[in-house]
Amino acid sequence: ATEGSQVSLAARTRGGMANAGGEAKQGGKPSVIVICGPSGVGKGTLLKRLLDDYPSDVGLSVSVTTRQPRPGEVDGVHYNFMNLDDARALVSAGGFLEHAEVHGNLYGTSRGAVETVNASGRTCVLEIDWQGAQQVKQSGLSAMFVAIAPPSLEELERRLRARGTETEAAILKRLHNAKQEVAAQSTPDFWDAVVVNDTLDEAYAELKRQIAIRVDLVLTTALANSKLKKLGPTADATAVAYLELDASDLQVRNVNVLRSFSQLQSVDLSHNRLADLGSISPLSSLLHLSVAHNQLAGAPLSSLPTSLTNLDASYNEIDSVAGIGTLSRLQILSLSHNSISKVEGLQRLSCLAFLDIGFNKLAGTPPLELPLSLRELNLASNEIESLRLMPDELPTLRNIDVSVNKLSDAAGFERCPALAIATLAHNRICAVSALQPLEALRCLLALDLSGNDVTTIADYRLHTLYPLLLHGVNVGTLDCMPTTTEEKVAAFNLYGHSVAELQDIRLRHFPDPNAEQARLALESAAVSVQSSFRGAAERRTERAATASAVAIQAHARGKHARNACDAMNSIGGVCPPTS
Repeated sequence: ATEGSQVSLAARTRGGMANAGGEAKQGGKPSVIVICGPSGVGKGTLLKRLLDDYPSDVGLSVSVTTRQPRPGEVDGVHYNFMNLDDARALVSAGGFLEHAEVHGNLYGTSRGAVETVNASGRTCVLEIDWQGAQQVKQSGLSAMFVAIAPPSLEELERRLRARGTETEAAILKRLHNAKQEVAAQSTPDFWDAVVVNDTLDEAYAELKRQIAIRVDLVLTTALANSKLKKLGPTADATAVAYLELDASDLQVRNVNVLRSFSQLQSVDLSHNRLADLGSISPLSSLLHLSVAHNQLAGAPLSSLPTSLTNLDASYNEIDSVAGIGTLSRLQILSLSHNSISKVEGLQRLSCLAFLDIGFNKLAGTPPLELPLSLRELNLASNEIESLRLMPDELPTLRNIDVSVNKLSDAAGFERCPALAIATLAHNRICAVSALQPLEALRCLLALDLSGNDVTTIADYRLHTLYPLLLHGVNVGTLDCMPTTTEEKVAAFNLYGHSVAELQDIRLRHFPDPNAEQARLALESAAVSVQSSFRGAAERRTERAATASAVAIQAHARGKHARNACDAMNSIGGVCPPTS
């Protein structure tokens, strides 16, 4: 490994050097950023990346040295090389902001070089040693001081020897000076930040973070171009362009350059220092946007392009979702870790399936204006006391997390008929009766009540399972533990019906074969009895009909005989005797 070999970092805080968050001390924009560290620690590689990425924000002052150029070094670029006599003359004339003799050679920074960089609107970066840093401190110039430290002196020695450019004597001398430099990095109240290097990417990320506290870094066209990926057709299919931008963790405050990247469909601006999103509004093809871990406050979401389907604005200071209703195509919305106290206007997001609004400031019984399309909802870690003001129905909601709130019951859950997963852990639920609304959730598979007082009652699991099972809610997991068949049987045995009721239920669902045969025999006997009754009735009817017919016939015969007698009398005959 060379001086620029892989180095990593852990930001250290010593005395008043950094605040509680590990960031450098606050102050105005400095004229100078002083970077110090022993030879071989990786200063050169870190500074090259910084200057390449932010050429409009920082500029390097070219130091003066009297040592001989190393292979590849260019006069006026890496150093201003001059002889020792000329350098000493410049010192005498007061032309140096700082200077020192190191390893027998003179190094220094001219005041004119710093003024030239500042005149261009940039902060001047000085790569100097401990002696020079002390002189800059004493000059009264507005400056930020950052120390780059090795993970250990043993690792530093390994890197110096790996260079292959130094004699043994030179290496020993550098190691001697390095011990002094590392010791100086413990000086109280001197350094704004100390970065301990171990891997290059982590070290560079921390260096940017510390500098961005004092300097407003800007996303340049060149830096943006270097972060583009995924070549493909534009939204209107008229051209081929890069569609994705990963500009995360650049620590920039200004992204105005993105106005000219109208083809972008996915942009990651997380872990920056953005305070507004006005530069994003012209991106009319944008589908996915991440602005998590920025400095957004107020109601910054109203100006976003309406084409968005996925938005992550978590870890900011947003306190209002006003205007978000215009993003009618949103399917995924992450707003966790903000300062939101009201959920208003979201019912207009008719495509929204996932909403994360955990770790906010929802309190009491907040009105929740939510869309009917929701499938997953996270309200964890707020101060919600009741969900009674949920929408009348959330027909497609499958997963809800309201853990770490102040709920005392499950009111409102009955409006989510498709709910499969309900997380109510760490609330204030004390009684099983408070869970009654869950009895309407026939699709419920997993229920988490851990951390509630209800879990401390005797036979809590059985007592909780029984009313759910009774209403057809077959919960498979309770408090992240599977519910067993034995538990379900035990729940009914302990809290269920009387013996007679259980027998009745059993016979309804599992009829006794012998009982069925007895029922059939009884039905057969009943049929026989009915048949006997029908036969007797028919015989009585038949006898009555026969008697009636005989009487009618007799009456008819008598009348016929009388008529014949009358006829005989009319002609003087003799009537026959009647029978």
